[in-house]
Amino acid sequence: VESATQDHIRVTLIPGLNPQIAIPRNQLIRFGPVLEPTSIAFKIETLVSSTVPIVPFIEADRFSDVAILTSISVIPDSLELIGPRSSLDTIRSIKTALIHPEVRGLQISFPSEAGHNQSVSISPEKRNLSVEIDAPLDLSRLDHHTRCDRDQVKVRLVLSPSVEKTFSSLPVRFLNRPPGLEVGVDSKELTVTLAGPAEIIESVSDSDLAPFVDLRPFRGGGVYTATAEIPLIERVSIRGAQPRTFKITLTPRGRDSESNADTPVPLAPKTEP
Repeated sequence: VESATQDHIRVTLIPGLNPQIAIPRNQLIRFGPVLEPTSIAFKIETLVSSTVPIVPFIEADRFSDVAILTSISVIPDSLELIGPRSSLDTIRSIKTALIHPEVRGLQISFPSEAGHNQSVSISPEKRNLSVEIDAPLDLSRLDHHTRCDRDQVKVRLVLSPSVEKTFSSLPVRFLNRPPGLEVGVDSKELTVTLAGPAEIIESVSDSDLAPFVDLRPFRGGGVYTATAEIPLIERVSIRGAQPRTFKITLTPRGRDSESNADTPVPLAPKTEP
């Protein structure tokens, strides 16, 4: 009740709340006109359908010490949405809920909300291990006007054991030597440890690594510290490098040797510091 006098009362009725008004016995009631609002605006849209890809969302780094995620796929790989065009135009993809693997020794388990946990045991002899898990979809971006044909998918993971390999005494190249300066270094070799799928690690050779130090930032004489860079190899990580930094000493050359300064060498496009 908004207001009341001896002659009338004013009531606001809110749709959906099912209001009840009690009338005193032996009293008459007469309903007057609706005062406000005088009109109600509606937005009417045609329902349309849209198919969007499903993107798996997994914390793969949790098991990177024991296994490498070789491939991941979703079954089915797309989702059909039905709703107003204005809603569907903002949705480009749907993610799965976060897949949070647990690692105990060489066993990786994938907890499920339904209680059907999947697990796989990693061993150096077994490669391309496949595991299929149930994953709910993250539908939090859908409004109440939009519906879809499913709320859960299967995610198939292919895992390979992670192995390590150490490459010793790799020669380090010193690129882009500044003209007019002599370059002195405390070491010219590097030892690198790589980790990744066995089938890739076994095929890596010393020539694939080719570590280098870029001297371009150093222009004046003095003592500097530089970090060795190592070209990246797909699906392979660098577990360690020794030494990783080098002590660089730059001293002026004689005038007669300035014309023999090293020509700058272009850098590799992909490197890992």
